[in-house]
Amino acid sequence: MLLRETEKGHAKADSQIRLMKDTLEEAQKERAEVDVQLKQTDAALQDASKGRTEAKAQLQQMKVAVQEAKERQAEAEVQLKHLESAVQDANRDREQANYQVGLLNKALQDSNKRLLEVEGDLKESKIAQLNTVNEHVQRNSELQETFKEAEMQHTEGKLRYYSQQAIR
Repeated sequence: MLLRETEKGHAKADSQIRLMKDTLEEAQKERAEVDVQLKQTDAALQDASKGRTEAKAQLQQMKVAVQEAKERQAEAEVQLKHLESAVQDANRDREQANYQVGLLNKALQDSNKRLLEVEGDLKESKIAQLNTVNEHVQRNSELQETFKEAEMQHTEGKLRYYSQQAIR
């Protein structure tokens, strides 16, 4: 009986050993699966870490790009203010030039008006001078005719005198 019980105990122990072996094999399979999952997770973590590092680098590059863009924007704003100031200066210069042109146009109009007056006066003066010259020419012609007549009369008078002298 003891032998039976011992055999039963051995059979039970063998059964428990097989059960434990099966459990151990299952645990080893599970551990192998967990190891595979752990390796996959570790690889995923490494990829994620690598991706995070790349993302950080890209973020840093973006920050640098944003800073550079802000600096360019600030420079552009300064240049824009300079351009606006230059445009205002140019507008003031143009207004001043327009004012000067207006003054010059007014002076030119006044000068043209005075020139027309002077031309009118000059024409009147020339006409008066021409009239005076014409009067002198006419008076000279008249005097020449009178002189010729007087000369002829003088010559006639001489001829009469000499004729009378010759007759006597």
